[in-house]
Amino acid sequence: MKHSNSSEVEPLKIGIMLDSPQIPFWMYETIRKINAIASVKIVALIYKKPNKNKTSYFQKILKILPHFVFVFYLKFEKLLFNTKVNAFSILSIEDLNLNATSLFIECIEKKFSDFFTEKSVRELKAIEPDLLIRFGFRILRGEVLILPKYGIWSLHHGDNRINRGGPACFWEVFERWGEVGATLQVLSENLDGGKVISRCITEVDRSIIRTRNNLYLKSINLIPNAISSLIKLKDMDLILMKSENLDYYYTKLYKWPSNTQTCKLLFVHYILWTKEKIKYFFKEDQWRLSYSLSDGQLNGSMYNFKIIDPGKGKFFADPFILYRNNKYYVFYEELVTRAKNGRGIIVVSEFDQKMELINSAVVLKRNYHLSYPYVFEDKEQLYMIPESGENRTVDLYKANESVYQWDFVCTLLKDVAAFDSSVVYYDGLFWLFTTIAEYPGTSTCDELYLFYSTSLENGIWNSHPLNPIVRDIKRARSAGKIFLNNGGLIRPSQDCSFRYGRAINFNLIIKLSIHEFEEIPITCIKPEWNKNLNACHTYNHVDNMTFIDVSYTKWRNL
Repeated sequence: MKHSNSSEVEPLKIGIMLDSPQIPFWMYETIRKINAIASVKIVALIYKKPNKNKTSYFQKILKILPHFVFVFYLKFEKLLFNTKVNAFSILSIEDLNLNATSLFIECIEKKFSDFFTEKSVRELKAIEPDLLIRFGFRILRGEVLILPKYGIWSLHHGDNRINRGGPACFWEVFERWGEVGATLQVLSENLDGGKVISRCITEVDRSIIRTRNNLYLKSINLIPNAISSLIKLKDMDLILMKSENLDYYYTKLYKWPSNTQTCKLLFVHYILWTKEKIKYFFKEDQWRLSYSLSDGQLNGSMYNFKIIDPGKGKFFADPFILYRNNKYYVFYEELVTRAKNGRGIIVVSEFDQKMELINSAVVLKRNYHLSYPYVFEDKEQLYMIPESGENRTVDLYKANESVYQWDFVCTLLKDVAAFDSSVVYYDGLFWLFTTIAEYPGTSTCDELYLFYSTSLENGIWNSHPLNPIVRDIKRARSAGKIFLNNGGLIRPSQDCSFRYGRAINFNLIIKLSIHEFEEIPITCIKPEWNKNLNACHTYNHVDNMTFIDVSYTKWRNL
């Protein structure tokens, strides 16, 4: 349902270019969200007239033959892997009741490209579209590219800085790139080289089907968000990515893999998979706490950090520090790894100034998973926001008389799969950073959302207009308390490319207001100081104490 706009604004007239009224879920959702935007009118659904010289069944077989192994493998994976939300399930655009004109366009077809005839160009001009969005057709060439005021927008399911061509997600999965992207661009004569509007970077799975499904679901919001920005700013140049002005593509044009290439890549892929399975039959990864107690100077040499071993069958992660009365209180997640349906609980350990353990106790336990106990103070009151994504809430607790007793205060966000929430008070407002997975089964590490409120306990949490403010698997998910350093606000974040919690990034927040957000990565911590480490994903520093967590590879049963 479209919301009315109180002020009389000329609607942005949009044409949608399709191959058929039967479209996949990700496309359907994108169009639904576009249609829900105030001041948008979808004026036309544009289809290509069928080619009179129809491709015969035999010709189709001949076309597939050089890539038969790849096509067969895709079908095999579809049988093997299920997804919670299928990005490619087929729906009818007619169910959206768009009340738009259907145009059937005649094209001159070249080998890979479509050129609109003069008659077709006149028909398009007649509807006066401000913007065309291409979901169908092949590579577009000619006058049609400059016909709409704001051009023709298209999604390329690949990071066009390092991957132009196709097929989507194949090379990223089988060459183990660690990340895969989708790029929204204004089409030009340069293949996948148009001006970039926005981009999302997400995770690569061992399965091409699961990787594709996640990527296509993550790309749904790129076009609706860009249209909202265009309506607000009324200037195409202002919504383009500034860093893309000088754009050189220096790697190869990727193409569909030959049968020989696919066989080689599949062989290597499953050999590596088998080696990993054998390795983890004998070994396992265990999250441990690691700390450094300094004499006033921040210890930046990670090899000097000491390890706290959780012992057999459990792990410690997500440490947060509180310093009171010359004592350090470290809050963290504890999880029994071999328990059926094991769920994290929140534990606090009390240490003296020499890091001698005084006491340890469970402070929060629920019938759902808890982790990332974000502990902070406001007006001398101690608060905690633990991660409770399994419960689809972001909940606030406060300490009752001591750090060992916590009372539920309120739910800040509900009915949302939010993970690793971090709060900071800045410029008269509370700011809540959290990663959200909109669709079940998609990555929880690549889309950072921002909310703000005038009150912590009783406020309304407003969604930032630029949400999600970060769309990058390498730096979206929070990794510790936001802190000041030399007058700058630093947000620790996780690099979850290649694997969950692989490394820690530190991002300097440059702009933070109800209209703007911008940050830049400035440094990082990678788990390279010990051969048995493979990840680190939380950082906190208070007084003379620094805590991180590390994933340590160890022999099973030890």
